[in-house]
Amino acid sequence: MTDVAATPTGGIDKTAVLDSGQALVWQPAAPAKPRRTALWIGIGVGALLVLGAAGALSTVLIAPAPRSRASPWAG
Repeated sequence: MTDVAATPTGGIDKTAVLDSGQALVWQPAAPAKPRRTALWIGIGVGALLVLGAAGALSTVLIAPAPRSRASPWAG
């Protein structure tokens, strides 16, 4: 019963009718899974920018200022 929809030339007949009288309808192909490459590149670049900015700010805001001889607190 596997060749119910087969044409005499061996091809597939999309208008075939089953023995019970019901029309044989082909299901369309499933849509392709969306690729998220651009999303992950954007997330990676954004994370690198945030980490770079945090590193630059930490060297300016957290690091101690160099001692100056003119400073009254210099020891």
